[in-house]
Amino acid sequence: MSTSQSRHFSLQWLDQPKAWLSKLELFLPADAAAAWRWHVSHHQLLTLAKRSEREVGLAVLWFAITLEKETVMLGALLPGDRFAIAALVPRYRDELHRFLTTRTKIKSVMGNESTLLDFGILPLQKRATIIERQTSWGKRLTTVAPAAKESQRRAISITRRAGELDRPTLNRWAQIFSSETRPDTEAEAIATTVEVAEWVRRGRLLIFETDRPVAMAAFSGEFTDRDFGRSCRLSLVFVDPVYRGRGIGHEMMMAVENEARLENVNALILYSDPGNERARRFYTDLEFTPSEDWLEVETGFNRELI
Repeated sequence: MSTSQSRHFSLQWLDQPKAWLSKLELFLPADAAAAWRWHVSHHQLLTLAKRSEREVGLAVLWFAITLEKETVMLGALLPGDRFAIAALVPRYRDELHRFLTTRTKIKSVMGNESTLLDFGILPLQKRATIIERQTSWGKRLTTVAPAAKESQRRAISITRRAGELDRPTLNRWAQIFSSETRPDTEAEAIATTVEVAEWVRRGRLLIFETDRPVAMAAFSGEFTDRDFGRSCRLSLVFVDPVYRGRGIGHEMMMAVENEARLENVNALILYSDPGNERARRFYTDLEFTPSEDWLEVETGFNRELI
């Protein structure tokens, strides 16, 4: 573990995210409802920390900034000079900003909306450019699956893990998924195809069939919390366009929940484009609750921000 100092602040790069996660517990809201919303909106960062514990080669630097032995900020430095804030003490925001700009080059900052506001980055239209905004959704699962409506028992006959023989279908779906969610660049389509291949390799991509494959969804990361138990992120939620409008999506999500229960998952977390009204109606109808938006913003850390 290496340490750099400037005035009263101390920056520690943590070799193991386990220490970072332990410190993070000190920042969790005391109110149970607020803690749940925080857990949902930070789930991507939490699961990345758990993966970093288990896997070699994840290029993430976890850090803590302390002031006279008090931890005042926790975050991570991600590939591409991307910087994620998990927690901070707002009254030190000006000093922390000045301290960080002397320590590292940062192209963008990520965090939930209230955390970025505490850090002085919002209002966005005045001080930063949004790269990405995602609405986080969470749903706690009951131990017993609710009874399905008769109209939702029609089509899907098989739920199974995807394999290599599914690759042509999955590659086609990845192209469509990317064009519908992030239509700007060819690089995004390639990244989606790589992501699909990764979850197939890990045995975490589900395929849903009628007389042929019609939909997919991936269990793409999990985190176990002392208060909420095991939560799992759901991504790549996709129904083949040919089969849309037939209730396949709702039936698929019921099957996903059943698979999650078999794995003793207590909650499902997912993220969607806040501008996608169809997705908002879909997840609301499935009793997912939206939490605070997770943002990535181009901050201009080389310019004066605060």
